[in-house]
Amino acid sequence: MNTIPVYKYPATYAREHNELEIYRASHKANIACRDAIDDAIRDNYRNNCLGSDTAKQVIAEFGFDRTLYVLANTVREKDLCEN
Repeated sequence: MNTIPVYKYPATYAREHNELEIYRASHKANIACRDAIDDAIRDNYRNNCLGSDTAKQVIAEFGFDRTLYVLANTVREKDLCEN
């Protein structure tokens, strides 16, 4: 998953520019990254503390850019849901 580039445009843009395949691959990797983040947190959260190697696991598998992108979008979505 680390080799799939992060596609930062919406599906409508991808459709208009014949990039749906790239969009879909990136979206699939984003979902897998999201799930890996959830798993890493669940597996490494103990005594009100998150283990120091938690992020390293996900970054090693998905790369820094995708991990950051997924986390940023997760925070953004949570913020939109609360308002």
